[in-house]
Amino acid sequence: GGEPGIGKTRLAEEIRLEAEKRDFRSLIGHCVEQGGAPYMPIVEILETAIKAVDPAVLRSALGDTAPEVARVVPHLRRMFPDIPAPLELPPEQERRYLFNSIQDFLARASAIRPQLLVLDDLHWADDATLLLVQHLAEGISGMRVLLVGTYRDVELDSSRPLARTLEDFLRRRL
Repeated sequence: GGEPGIGKTRLAEEIRLEAEKRDFRSLIGHCVEQGGAPYMPIVEILETAIKAVDPAVLRSALGDTAPEVARVVPHLRRMFPDIPAPLELPPEQERRYLFNSIQDFLARASAIRPQLLVLDDLHWADDATLLLVQHLAEGISGMRVLLVGTYRDVELDSSRPLARTLEDFLRRRL
């Protein structure tokens, strides 16, 4: 975190270059100022990964999470027409199942190759995206994943969703 122009994105780029030297797959997702779609930076990361991975390896890594991941990345259904429809769940369970599916997919992908996920401009992230980031942060300790986020701390007031998320990360030592 830091003020605009201090070098947050440049530092993340240096981390990305070092990670690639160590054979990490590095992926970046961006948050946008005008809100954007829920889960936008994670969807951007998933879309980039899908283009970069051999389809057979991708299908194997997706496993039984394919229907849920395809819920947020519909292009997967064109690539793999055999992906079944996602489960019909009550709304209160649907999001948790989606989050668990994305986390499971990430776990399988990181078992194949270490992953660096960069989430840029988190100060603009919406509540849904930050809930997914929190869920991923809770589960990556046993994975070969490095999750890096950049944010402007000058835009970090208590009314912004990121402030609550960072407080939670600090309190829970995530």
